[in-house]
Amino acid sequence: MAAVEARSSVMEAKHKAAIATLGALRATISHIFDEIGCNTAATRKLLGDLGVTESNVLQHLALIEQRASEVMALYLQKLSREGVPVVQARTLP
Repeated sequence: MAAVEARSSVMEAKHKAAIATLGALRATISHIFDEIGCNTAATRKLLGDLGVTESNVLQHLALIEQRASEVMALYLQKLSREGVPVVQARTLP
């Protein structure tokens, strides 16, 4: 019986740690989402007004990735206009 209770305590501690980690991830993803300009009326319509949840976290990450790619493309265009040599990354096969 003591072994079962010890295992239960370990599992409960792991569960609490996982919940805390997920909360921190959601907060960080939400912050990045807002900071890089993803939080628009269109994205709120697409994702809803609930913020980052377990059911839409991947959608938030996809929009962050898309926006980051757009920002990088704009930055490379700016460098190119200024005459700064830009090395294009090659894609993996």
